[in-house]
Amino acid sequence: MQRTGQAIRLTTLACAVALLDSGCAGARGSTPQDTPAAPAPGPVSSPGSQVAQSGSPWTQAVPARLEAGSPGRRVAPRPSEDGPPAVEPERWTDTEDLIPAAEGRTRARRAPALGETAFLFIEAEPRSALIFVDGARVGEGQAFLRVKGSRWKVVRAEAPGHEAVEGAVEVREREVVKVRLSLAPIGGRLTVVTDAPGAQVFLDDQPVGTTPLTLSRVPAGNHRLVLRAGSWQWSGDVEVRRDETRLIERMVQAAAPAPEPPGPAPAPPPVLATPEPPLPAPPATPPEAVPASAAPPPRPSGEPSSPEASAAPTASRRPDCQAVCRRFVQAVAGSDSIREPIFNRCGERCRSGDLRFSVCAWKARDMNDVATCMNLPE
Repeated sequence: MQRTGQAIRLTTLACAVALLDSGCAGARGSTPQDTPAAPAPGPVSSPGSQVAQSGSPWTQAVPARLEAGSPGRRVAPRPSEDGPPAVEPERWTDTEDLIPAAEGRTRARRAPALGETAFLFIEAEPRSALIFVDGARVGEGQAFLRVKGSRWKVVRAEAPGHEAVEGAVEVREREVVKVRLSLAPIGGRLTVVTDAPGAQVFLDDQPVGTTPLTLSRVPAGNHRLVLRAGSWQWSGDVEVRRDETRLIERMVQAAAPAPEPPGPAPAPPPVLATPEPPLPAPPATPPEAVPASAAPPPRPSGEPSSPEASAAPTASRRPDCQAVCRRFVQAVAGSDSIREPIFNRCGERCRSGDLRFSVCAWKARDMNDVATCMNLPE
């Protein structure tokens, strides 16, 4: 019994020394030979324990992590639930993003120089444009540079028939800055007006809007203009000059006049506020000539109203444009708001020496004649 007690004390001492890394092989009241083998201990739940059962009771487990909300419990690491961060796409510096060239030169004097090489890539539209950086030509349509020294660069692009573009951009060490320069064409403006708004406008076979409208930056030169409103269509060549506004006015409602209702003839349109002077005796000039005095001659009976009848007038003196246009607007069916621009346009063409138009305006009797006269080429 004494020997058995000593064996138990020795076994207890060994367990105390081993602490968490050993197991007790015996039990009180039995010898090591009489006691069956104890089962292998499981992992200790203390924070410092990192063992697990794997064949041998002392096999070391893989590193674990503490699970949130359960102090002391360690679990195997899990893969990240978030994907990789999104990569920002490439960014272009457009024409409107450039700062003024003078401000860029000021910043270039104040900013520190580049510590390493930077890169600058420039594209210009149109492709025939010449590209300059700090006053030196570097390419045509496209340029790629390795930049050293100043971190602010003044870029410029110019092409025939287009407005030059210039501005400053900042470059950075070991980075590529991409610049896109778009040059606007040099030209004038084109205004298109019709008596009935909403006519479709096509310039060089491209739709550009509906009337009334003014087109800016139209390239200088001749262009094909087409107007459409229902079954009505007008087309012609117009010349646009640089830094000028070209005005085109056309009558749409005369293209498809409404049929006259049965019954008595409608009352004639009201005359303008300014009365027409009394008509004198017919002059000695041929019937197709436009009078030179303010009092127009009476129209001979049976004379046609088409402009072809007076395509080649023989008048030797300039017509009285005020009298011609007063008579012309009397044939316009509508309100004074429609007659006023037609009266002004008549005066412009008459005073410019357009004798064919003046003869046509003098003979106009209805809206069909008015539309025919207004559509005569200038």
